[in-house]
Amino acid sequence: MKTLREFVQDELDLSQWNDFWDTTSAYPITRSSMPQLDADDFKATLDFAGIPYDVHNVDGTKLRPTQSDYDPEKVKAILSNLQDAAANGKGDVGPPIITSNDGFVLDGHHRYIASTLADVPIKTIQVDLPINQLYHFVTN
Repeated sequence: MKTLREFVQDELDLSQWNDFWDTTSAYPITRSSMPQLDADDFKATLDFAGIPYDVHNVDGTKLRPTQSDYDPEKVKAILSNLQDAAANGKGDVGPPIITSNDGFVLDGHHRYIASTLADVPIKTIQVDLPINQLYHFVTN
């Protein structure tokens, strides 16, 4: 099986993304149905609800997508920012992505793809819920 990096490395050809997604995710959620979350507001909501979470850096290859469609130009822009930041010795680019405790990305798929391509860890808010419960929590 090819890795995410192998699928999109060549000129960020995301046309084969569905093949990768089919083998790694059980959640075909379109971008329009995905929550768009502000990390600080979301952490406050989790605190209020008493749901534990941890913030740490993660190797993107250890995560799995839930979103089924992507904007290649957005990925290219984020990848360029990540590469510039690395060249200048800077840290994170953008807010952390949000993941479940079973390794699925809930929010931040474009940053997830770009960090995986750049081979740099990505800052993650890992919520102590499996993806089905986490998705239900944020959409209800």
